[in-house]
Amino acid sequence: MVVALPRTEPERDDTPDCYGALSWLDDDEVMSMDPRFAPLNALIAFCSTTRTSWPRPMYDCGYQLAALEFPAKAGNGRVVVDVVAWAPNHTRLALGEAKAGANVDEAQAKRYSDVNPSTLVQTLNVTVTKADPPRAQIVYAVQAQHKDRVLLGLSKAGVTYPVLSISATDVRRVGGEFDDPALVAAFAAPISVLSPPPGIITIDAESSDAEFDAMLNSSLVALASRQGESMTVRALTEDAIRHLFLYPTGYQQRLVKKMESAARRAAAAAPETFSYTPPSAARSVGTVHVLDNPENADPRGRTQRYQALAARFASPTTKRKPRVDEAQLSFFPGGPDLESELAEVEGDDEYGPEGDSGS
Repeated sequence: MVVALPRTEPERDDTPDCYGALSWLDDDEVMSMDPRFAPLNALIAFCSTTRTSWPRPMYDCGYQLAALEFPAKAGNGRVVVDVVAWAPNHTRLALGEAKAGANVDEAQAKRYSDVNPSTLVQTLNVTVTKADPPRAQIVYAVQAQHKDRVLLGLSKAGVTYPVLSISATDVRRVGGEFDDPALVAAFAAPISVLSPPPGIITIDAESSDAEFDAMLNSSLVALASRQGESMTVRALTEDAIRHLFLYPTGYQQRLVKKMESAARRAAAAAPETFSYTPPSAARSVGTVHVLDNPENADPRGRTQRYQALAARFASPTTKRKPRVDEAQLSFFPGGPDLESELAEVEGDDEYGPEGDSGS
């Protein structure tokens, strides 16, 4: 699966100061990334090892993405951190909370301050290159139109964290200051942006069945085109959600279950092409089998068969697929996929089962 960035267009006076509407994109492009993912993707892009259309000030300060949706012990409780970045040369962690809306969970905000960096480093299984005790910096990322309410919510919680306010033209640090001098300098002035954040994360465990159907669509067509005989749902999930390995085990299982349901629906919609074998005592996940292949048709009819195949098992609510322009940049231009982008990450999860979340 190729993750594409929205096309960059010149800034316009009527562009709003938020990504809530994404008004300078056409309808198909808006469908390619739910606006609620904008703050999350901004944080990820900031610590990307590969250049995107967005700046990467945190990466330039030595931070790299270590985990997503990671459950961290916080005093007597826990908090699920949206984005964890690790700076081994500075023995520092950045714990990012991406807020799609304006409401602040005050209890959650307080728990962030109780996270023990040393314990978190051990559970993350990251490489420590210095004897210095690790330190953690909490940072919130919000859409610009919500920043005042988020700052008020943090104030009511009795905490002061830096907040990255994301608008259609720039990213500004408001609220508290960073305690890492490098990040203080990096965000001392507004950072200009010319497009929404890259569409790195486009689906999560809360996404609809229709969105999972659309995500699975391309992987199944690719499986048929490779003339593969079968593929486990786990492998299909890894193929469709390239950042899967960055999630803790419990969250991965939730995504696999959602994809398993999508695989059942796909096989039911195109029974002459796919069949589905459910999990059993011998196999913990289901398997999709290719029964017929468009490649077996007359070459003059292959394109039509692939188009018909995609239409057959796509959900009626997902007939309009996001358009991917050949001129658009991949999130990894000229390079491999997200696995290679984050090949050195070894995030692990020793915490609870599906649905156990502190966010």
